[in-house]
Amino acid sequence: MRQQKLNLALYNFVTINNIEEIRKQVKKYIDEADNTTVKMIHAMLETQQQSDWWDDLPENVQEEIDSAIEDLDQGKGVPHKKMKEMYPQWFKK
Repeated sequence: MRQQKLNLALYNFVTINNIEEIRKQVKKYIDEADNTTVKMIHAMLETQQQSDWWDDLPENVQEEIDSAIEDLDQGKGVPHKKMKEMYPQWFKK
């Protein structure tokens, strides 16, 4: 039931074109929400206000990460299973 209400609310939210109407509806949802939902919304908004950790990385680090991802996409990496076989001592608890 709660999921259906959420889906309907999201549908209604997306179909509204006027930003002021959206603001009114969001305020109404928050006023009617339980404490857990309000805390989740607050956490989401707080996170949005913080900068993305990626942006805080030096440019050369970002480039190295992008390069590593490209290598993996091209199959140039070593699968986890193979690493476990090669270095079992790394995977002991």
